[in-house]
Amino acid sequence: MVTVSITPSKHPSSAVLLDYASATLGFAHRLVVETHVLHCQGCAETISFLKGVGNEFTANLPPVTPPADLFERSIASFNAAEAVRPPFQMGEAPAEMPRIVDRMVLPSTLKDLQPSRLRWLTPGIRHSTLWRDDFSTLHFIRVNAGVKLPAHSHRGLELTCVLRGAFRDNDGLYSVGDVAEEDEDYGEAALRREHDHLVRAEPQESCMCILATTGRLHFSNWMIRLVQFTLPF
Repeated sequence: MVTVSITPSKHPSSAVLLDYASATLGFAHRLVVETHVLHCQGCAETISFLKGVGNEFTANLPPVTPPADLFERSIASFNAAEAVRPPFQMGEAPAEMPRIVDRMVLPSTLKDLQPSRLRWLTPGIRHSTLWRDDFSTLHFIRVNAGVKLPAHSHRGLELTCVLRGAFRDNDGLYSVGDVAEEDEDYGEAALRREHDHLVRAEPQESCMCILATTGRLHFSNWMIRLVQFTLPF
């Protein structure tokens, strides 16, 4: 659902939106798309249309008989999850606490995450890991006004969404809600190709972004490489 009256000018590719709609996009990258969709009615409608096409296709597939013990296994799985859940205490109220990083309230799409401590990366740049698994990582990065993000390379798909401020890269200007997508060969070839991505924050104010990456980032800056072993990316 679109909740902010901002109209982004740069959007995820059709391939990324299709993977999102078909639930095959990685979790970190899904969160970037969902944050963009908060601002973009057009992409929200595209995803809704793609999901509708997928639902119509699956509705016409021949029926499949589920395993006889499916219900019992589902109940057992539910009971196992309930057994490890902390007991509810009288007087508790499950409050919706906003997630705050660097004095910024994160969008509602990121409210369930547990951000790591904000770390110094290089002069003018701070970083926090919002989420990570074996396949991808979701980063929060603040770049001070006019500061350039160190040149880096990586394998696979990189999606960036601007939360505040603006930046420029090889493809132009990105403002709040805009998505930068770095992967011309999105697909299997993405995992075999490395590329460089140069980013500089606009001079008016600091730029804050979320960044979903596949695999580990590789920086050319010797200072970052020296301390990277202490960082989760």
